[in-house]
Amino acid sequence: MVRRSFVMIGAALLSVAMSGAASAGTQSEIGYAPGSLGVSAILSGDYSAAAAKLNSLEGTTKRDPARLINLGNAYAGMGRTYDADRAYRKALKSMPVDLLLADGSVASSHIIAKEALSRLPRTTYALR
Repeated sequence: MVRRSFVMIGAALLSVAMSGAASAGTQSEIGYAPGSLGVSAILSGDYSAAAAKLNSLEGTTKRDPARLINLGNAYAGMGRTYDADRAYRKALKSMPVDLLLADGSVASSHIIAKEALSRLPRTTYALR
């Protein structure tokens, strides 16, 4: 259940290409080199490949909120909650940008990062 919610957030950063490929269900990262946001890897459940691609900074920058959000999604998919939390918080510290969502709507990267943070499982420990 947790992994599915992060895949949905990853999918939210997609925009369907307006071409013949779009009718075949192809999704692309608008404004980025194909694959640079790790979207295909996230959607296929290959979170480690997505994280490796996103950490390589190919086609993105270190503080790019879209990269950081998808990196958080990849880490969350791998169960690396601490790293996911850090990536989402870095996205919140980046300059907010509007991201085109798969449904054609636009949302602030800060709103998307806050929503992603709220979906991370929180663990509390009892101390004596």
